[in-house]
Amino acid sequence: MYLYYLNFFITIILLVIIGMWGRMFYLWIRSIRYTPKLIEKNVKFLSPPPKVSIILPARNEEKRIKKCVESLLDQDYSNFELILVNDGSTDKTLDIIKQISMNDDRVKVIDLK
Repeated sequence: MYLYYLNFFITIILLVIIGMWGRMFYLWIRSIRYTPKLIEKNVKFLSPPPKVSIILPARNEEKRIKKCVESLLDQDYSNFELILVNDGSTDKTLDIIKQISMNDDRVKVIDLK
């Protein structure tokens, strides 16, 4: 008799768990249907896009600054300015960022003493 009640109790628990999983699956499917799309057909894009300022502080970064700045300048967004701040470097960081700013009008250099 004891095993009968134990089997009945385990069966009820398993049915409750299956029901909870079924409910979660239903809610998941419903949320997919009603989730707003990221790209809408009638979206008006801003023209021209707003200007963005990127501020990059650097101190003693002569080994890495050129690669970092080049990756920032190679991005897809077109309307931005890059402000490079030399924070009292004792290596050639200032020379490197000045050279980069001479080649690109989007780059501005600020030298802090």
